[in-house]
Amino acid sequence: MTIRARNPRALHALPPVRPLPRGRRAACLTTTDATLLGHKPRTCTCRRSVRVIVLLASILLFNLADLSLTVTNLRGIGLAEANPVARAVMRLGGVEGLIVFKVALVLLGLGILYRLRRDVRAEVCSWVMMAIMAALMVQWRVYGREMVSVAPSILDNPPVETWVAPPTPQRPFPLALERDS
Repeated sequence: MTIRARNPRALHALPPVRPLPRGRRAACLTTTDATLLGHKPRTCTCRRSVRVIVLLASILLFNLADLSLTVTNLRGIGLAEANPVARAVMRLGGVEGLIVFKVALVLLGLGILYRLRRDVRAEVCSWVMMAIMAALMVQWRVYGREMVSVAPSILDNPPVETWVAPPTPQRPFPLALERDS
């Protein structure tokens, strides 16, 4: 392959060019790299980019399921929220505040990973997030099974300090019940 530069003197300033590794296509290169190697810059159709996009879509679906389960339980008998920031948002902003908080954070995180989708670190982060969300879905399943057996007595004696009670007509926002030490 012959490399042609628009400015012949520019080649002297460049490091030596290595051929592409086997299996790697020019479409996976950044625009600058493709230009330097003499390839026409194209939209990235790299397999990594596609994998990251599929992972991000799956993470979004898992997050929507998590939000749905959180809102359903919050409007029902309440729930134990381990995240202190989300617990404070539930206490101050109610269900609507929780939805805005969750959607904003998820879209911010997914937007960052989408922007970096061609980078190996974005793929690693996407796989880690996917594993975390899958574990969270398993935890929701366990939580649902446990709540069936303790539901009748749950509001009289909240099981943990992180319990968030559902809103009532007298109290339109959820109440975070904390035991006195």
